[in-house]
Amino acid sequence: MSDHPQSPGCGHGQEGKTSGLIETVRVTDGQTPLWPWHRARLLSSAAALGHPLPEQLPGPGALAAAAAVAGISGPAALRLTLSRGTVQLEARPLGPVRPWSICIAPGPPPAAPHKTTDRSRHRSAAAHAARCACDEALWCDTEGSLIEGTISNLFVLVDGELRTPPLESGCLPGIARARLLARASLRGHPIREARIKRCDLNRATEAFCTNAARGAIPLVRWEGHGLPSVGLWRHAATAIFTVYAPEAPLER
Repeated sequence: MSDHPQSPGCGHGQEGKTSGLIETVRVTDGQTPLWPWHRARLLSSAAALGHPLPEQLPGPGALAAAAAVAGISGPAALRLTLSRGTVQLEARPLGPVRPWSICIAPGPPPAAPHKTTDRSRHRSAAAHAARCACDEALWCDTEGSLIEGTISNLFVLVDGELRTPPLESGCLPGIARARLLARASLRGHPIREARIKRCDLNRATEAFCTNAARGAIPLVRWEGHGLPSVGLWRHAATAIFTVYAPEAPLER
């Protein structure tokens, strides 16, 4: 569960206005391929919540330098926190991706239009997952639809389609999520937004979570039951981090 203390939070209403904004950017070999998308989302959230901005946000070079100063030689997750017009950078190493076991998060899901430092519900859900010997917890709404994880978005391969919960469900507009949706298909499987019921996960051909620092994380166990995989998550990870010029940053 080492990802949770450094990972994005979300807030809304008055709490969102007083919390800081955060983005967690992947740095690999001195490169930050997804920074334009992170920057666009950060600026959008700052405008929506009335957060003051510094005279200049760090660029890719400054982000890579922060990871180097931290002495991280491999892939790093660089957390950028914007608070009261100032920016703080914190880097930590990213180990290899390992499969996750998941469970249902207790309590109502947070509304998550923006990534802020208000993470009380996320910490509570992460602690619940740890008690259940799981790596991630998924929130579920009152109608039984899955929404998102505490640090990730959900994708499920079911009936030949790769589906992810729609933004209207209350999930965070994740960078990795948006980049997969922009592809429209992956290895011949259409990608679309759709409500995902708990029973859909039980009959899925594969399921994985996405996170802009780690890419795609395969899900191997769900509420005590094993989940199959056809290896699509590996292709998803490649697609998330591959940038084609002159590709423009997505709005969300």
